[in-house]
Amino acid sequence: MLRDVFITIISILGIALFSATSFAANDTTMLTDKTVITGDSVTVGDVFTNAGEHASFVLAPAPSSAKPLILNKKDLQRIAAYFNLNWQTPADFSALILKSERTDKNSVMVPVLAVPLAANSIIKAEDITELAVPRDSLRSAMILDKEALIGMAPKRLIMPEQLIMTSDIT
Repeated sequence: MLRDVFITIISILGIALFSATSFAANDTTMLTDKTVITGDSVTVGDVFTNAGEHASFVLAPAPSSAKPLILNKKDLQRIAAYFNLNWQTPADFSALILKSERTDKNSVMVPVLAVPLAANSIIKAEDITELAVPRDSLRSAMILDKEALIGMAPKRLIMPEQLIMTSDIT
């Protein structure tokens, strides 16, 4: 009888341990909502949720104010595989764009498109991001206000992070 009780206890502990391990292995990792890096580096935790002990691992220096860090699908799959993160690439995913919140005194944040937009597409607020541009690169015909883009339409294809002139939109 004592043997049966012992076997039952061992079985229950084994099931509990297996369930806890299965649950931990099934913790789904997702991309964070973070698109602006505030520190000096980009970490696994800046990119993925549920990164656990790997969250503080440095992946890259923080992007400069003039050039964002773009992580495409393959980059993120490679990072997830290396750190054994349970992450599946969303079907409609193309890239994660990380910017720095720091700008130097010689730069100005200018609205640009985050996605390519074809001619006659209506520009929405979520289509717009900002890019640091050196002050000496500014032109009088350049769109400098995000609100001036919302509701407008490109006259021709506008690519992401392309500086937009008043003659480019209608």
